[in-house]
This record gives sequence, structure tokens and C-alpha cells, in this order.
Amino acid sequence: MGQEANGPTRPRFLRSHWLVDARFQATWVAGVVGIATALLLVLGGLYLNTLSEQRRLMGVDNLCLGAGGSEPAAEDREFDAQLMSRLEEEDARSTLYLALAAGALVILLAALAVRLTFHVAGPARAVSTMLKHMAEGDPDPVRHLRRGDQFGFLVGDVERLRQAMGRQFEADAELLEEAAKAIEDRPGHGADLARRLRQRAARQRDRFPGIG
Repeated sequence: MGQEANGPTRPRFLRSHWLVDARFQATWVAGVVGIATALLLVLGGLYLNTLSEQRRLMGVDNLCLGAGGSEPAAEDREFDAQLMSRLEEEDARSTLYLALAAGALVILLAALAVRLTFHVAGPARAVSTMLKHMAEGDPDPVRHLRRGDQFGFLVGDVERLRQAMGRQFEADAELLEEAAKAIEDRPGHGADLARRLRQRAARQRDRFPGIG
């Protein structure tokens, strides 16, 4: 797949490894990242709510109350405050690690989505380029796919189409040469050849109705 399919201004590394159809890839990558982000936000909210509920159920402020429910001593209140502070720090650290892991996961999913869409859009672009070259008369329009590209059978299908069209064109060329030779060698005796030419023309029109 050459520059004509990817645009001459895109960096070669991006064209070769990441981007082949930016609009198509961006649409699917945005969908994957959006779904992953929404799920992670929901799970993160549930996690934070669970932490809050755990602190509430633990009743840290009442751990050091006296046996009769009396007010704790100053040392006990300080211990409670230190314990609560430590729990909050641990929860904040866990939340930070969770956020970093979620961000890394989103980036990884985005990169994976880009690569997957690259291997899907690439063959489509390659086949489009091959068909355009065939329409322009390129005798060898086949383009090789990259390693990992999907739908590799399409290249074989295009090659079979090219060969079938080549056989048809060769048959038409032989018939035209025969007609030209008959006209040159036997003027006035081309009725049968004219009939054959009209039959061939009718068959060609039947193969591609509505074109022309």
C-alpha cells in the first residue's frame, strides 16, 4: 500500500505501523476507550464507596472508648486520630494506584484498538487501491498485505478477478484480430464474423448490465 492510499504527508512510521485510515480507526478506538472508561469509572465509584463504608463500620473514633462509654483520654484520642489518618493515607494510596492502573489499561486498550483496526482497514485500502489500478489498466495491480493483516483472501480474489478479466480481454483481442484479418483477406465475406462479433458484444453486455 503506497502513498496514494495513505496520503503523502503522513509520517512513514505511522503509515507503516499505526494509521492507515484515521477516521475509521478513530471512530472505533473512541468507542472502545469510551466503554472501558465508563466501566472503570463505575467500578472506581463502587470501590471508593466500599472504602467509605468500611471506615464507617469500623467506628474508628469509638475504638478507645472506656468500658462505660466514657470519654477517652487524650492519649486515646490521639491514637484514634493517628489511626484514622493512617487509614485515610492507605486508602488514598490505594485509590491513586487504582487510578494509575486504570489509566494504563485505557492506554493499552487504545493502542490495541489502533493496531486491530490498522490490520482491518489496511487490507480494505489495499483492495481499493488494487481495484483502482485495474480500472486504470495496470497489468499488475496486486499489492501485498502486511504481516498480521486480516482478510488476506481478498488479495487472492482480486488476483483471480484480474486473471479472469485478462482471459476475457485476450479472447476479445483474438476475435478482433480475426475480424480484421477476414476483412483484409476476404472483403464482402464477413457476415458470419459479424454475427459472432454481435454475439460476443451481447454476452459482454449481459455480464455487466447497466454499464456503458
